[in-house]
Amino acid sequence: MKTKLLILSLFLFISNYSISQNNYGIIIPENKEYYKACGYCLMSLDSRPAEVMMSVDIEDDNTIVFVTNDAQWFWGLIENSTDGIAADIVVKSDFDCNSNKSYQNISVSKGKLLKPKYRSELLNNSMPDGKRGLIVTIGTLPANLKREDVEVNALFLSGNNLCHYNAFVNIESYKWGLLDMGLYADTVIYEAKADTLDDMEKKRTYSRKFKLTVPFKKRKMEYSPADIKPLYDSLKLTDFVVKSISIRAYASIEGSKEYNLKLQKGRAESIVKALQSFQNESISEDITSSENWMEFYEAIIGTKYEYLTNKTKQEIKKLLEDKAFAQELEPILSKHRKGVIEIDFEKRYDLNNATPEEIIDEFEDAIIKKDIVRASGIQKYSFSKILINKLPHDFLSKLEIPEQIDYGKLLNNTAVYQYFLAENNFKETYSRIVQLKAMNPNSKEIAYNYIVFQFQLWLNNNKQVNYTDFKKEILALGPMGISSILINRMMINYNIILTEIFMEKGDYDNKNKHLNIIKSRYRSTYPSPKDLLSLAEYFVSYAKYEWAIELLEPYITRIDVDEDLLFYYINNTIIDPSITEQASYKQILLNAIDIDSERFCKMFNSINDGGISFQLLEDPYLKSNYCQSCKK
Repeated sequence: MKTKLLILSLFLFISNYSISQNNYGIIIPENKEYYKACGYCLMSLDSRPAEVMMSVDIEDDNTIVFVTNDAQWFWGLIENSTDGIAADIVVKSDFDCNSNKSYQNISVSKGKLLKPKYRSELLNNSMPDGKRGLIVTIGTLPANLKREDVEVNALFLSGNNLCHYNAFVNIESYKWGLLDMGLYADTVIYEAKADTLDDMEKKRTYSRKFKLTVPFKKRKMEYSPADIKPLYDSLKLTDFVVKSISIRAYASIEGSKEYNLKLQKGRAESIVKALQSFQNESISEDITSSENWMEFYEAIIGTKYEYLTNKTKQEIKKLLEDKAFAQELEPILSKHRKGVIEIDFEKRYDLNNATPEEIIDEFEDAIIKKDIVRASGIQKYSFSKILINKLPHDFLSKLEIPEQIDYGKLLNNTAVYQYFLAENNFKETYSRIVQLKAMNPNSKEIAYNYIVFQFQLWLNNNKQVNYTDFKKEILALGPMGISSILINRMMINYNIILTEIFMEKGDYDNKNKHLNIIKSRYRSTYPSPKDLLSLAEYFVSYAKYEWAIELLEPYITRIDVDEDLLFYYINNTIIDPSITEQASYKQILLNAIDIDSERFCKMFNSINDGGISFQLLEDPYLKSNYCQSCKK
């Protein structure tokens, strides 16, 4: 279940200066008077359980509402008749690159302040939201702001005293984001069932993967088959077919950006072309190119060139126009011209030119000889050809298998492949797996798939689960030969579901117990980038922002960092000055801009427009990067 959280961001201005507008008599009391007037409010906010979320939203009818998932906590905060909330409407145009407006001395309001609402009025304008949540109307968007790009902040009041000013930011999270357990056929297929064959072909997991870094020579664009032959031989690809290749091509920073990107794209394309020359089967490709600013900044830290970290990209490029200076930096720059290559390939079968009838004959021969390994290979080959429309969609049903225990592995393969091809729905496939499990209770593949389907039934509330017995069933896969990595993934998912169950019951102690188990064990699953992102989003859904940051941090400074991981890390850290002020954060932002400048720029859209918040542009450094990279 995906949700967008508008999380607490603490901005409190303690100056006595106010902008010239109607502040409805709201003040910030000084020194001892402040804590005397606001002590209870501050205590309630500071002791707010991590599970309690709140936001301010604008409804379709322009009503402004305060939303929380815990009504009891809210009415504890707004306990007295003099406790209240006011909405402050902030306009994006005030944050434009050509705007010099400063908020450093603003005490009460940053925008258009609406009349405060106190407890009795809030009670009369509230309604339940879900089991324990609450929606409270706190104002209406003024007519003159309806066409503006706005965000709404909240003022928490005690009488006419401003106790806390709260802005909000948008961070995506998932509460039901289980790690993908896949289904066990000849190997485990980890991707979820796709809507179309084209999607499935893009998403599927191949038999083997290989990742390597190839250095690029200066000004060399073309790579011939002879250049690539040593790489091809080292990978021992004779018995394998390259199915796809992903290349991140990096240029050193000197020269024009347009030329650098063209050069890197040409290098990457020539590598794909050279690899293609070694096989008849087509290779799908994914090529991206960028300048290697991240490793450049990293390389000059602690050297005499460290002063360059305080200069803009344009200033550094200008300096590098000096040939002598460029030559001086060449030992550093030469290490930054490279391609990070990831190759997916699968075993080559001697059926490439076989007709459908010949494939069926080969399979029948393998069945007669009980050559399960060969028959399984023919199934997998057929599945891969169906995915790219080289065989009919119903072809697997023509590979006939006796309903006998000796062929249980092949029967299981057919069930899984057909499920992924969307020929069978969940209910039919589950029934088939149950039938196969009864026939062959000792098959590790069938037992694994059975547990996967049990998870789905539990997740969708279609099955009452005895937690202890189900855990025993999962752990029993170990003695059957299922790897500990796969079992650990299942145990993470087991604890994810229990965490949500105890959360819904309001049993925070047990919820926290299982949440801590997830944190302590996730590394044992050898998580992929997709897994790491799911876990980070899951941690955020329980307000464990520091866990999400800790989870992603080791991967963020890698040049080949997964784009989604990088941007999710930024989403969780960009609101924290103690992190953004670090010198290393500049490298992280520059890498994000190089990887996808458009995505970087969208982070500064309004909350309602898919951004984190345009109020991030209060930070001079962030605003400088935004205006330099996003405003042409």
